[in-house]
Amino acid sequence: MRARILFTLAFLLLWVAPVSPSDNEAVLDGLRKAAKDIHSVSADFVQRKKLEMFDEVMISKGRLALVKPDRLRWEYLEPVASGFALKGGKGRRWNEMIGRMDDFDIRQDPVMQVIVDQLLAWTNADLERMSRDFTLEVAGSEPVQLVLRPRVPAVGGFIERIAIRYAADKRSIQRVEVMEPGGDSTQLDFQNVRINTPLAEDLF
Repeated sequence: MRARILFTLAFLLLWVAPVSPSDNEAVLDGLRKAAKDIHSVSADFVQRKKLEMFDEVMISKGRLALVKPDRLRWEYLEPVASGFALKGGKGRRWNEMIGRMDDFDIRQDPVMQVIVDQLLAWTNADLERMSRDFTLEVAGSEPVQLVLRPRVPAVGGFIERIAIRYAADKRSIQRVEVMEPGGDSTQLDFQNVRINTPLAEDLF
């Protein structure tokens, strides 16, 4: 389960227009302003996982839901149902293949803590939260694209770099891509993004 969630963290594959250092803060400030009035987000996603040693691309489909500040649901629907739901610092995760559900506390699970922090940070455009574990670079402004690189060796062991591409209105993410140290890569494309729509309490 953890391995599948790690695959959701990403690498830049796009050609982008360079952004001068003097423009970086303006781009980041635009993200902050666009996210200011967002209270909840839900979306569908398609994940494409490419392993360095194989030609085949593994495709998974799923959905996410979040409510600020700390409720998050990330789940795969195909080909195997699995995922996790978090409310505050505690959550539950499940996997249909092994037929069980486990409770967890992210304060006692450092890897899950990084994953949850980054998923919440990406979707909330919380740049300060992103910067806890990663350096942040503006790679493009139209659309906004960010590249994140791990600050600490523990994270760098499974992530080489992450890229995030925002929608034109800067209020949601269109794509996240990952490059892992061994050459494996993952691409997540988000669709049917819904902002500030009511989300059922039992999702979390």
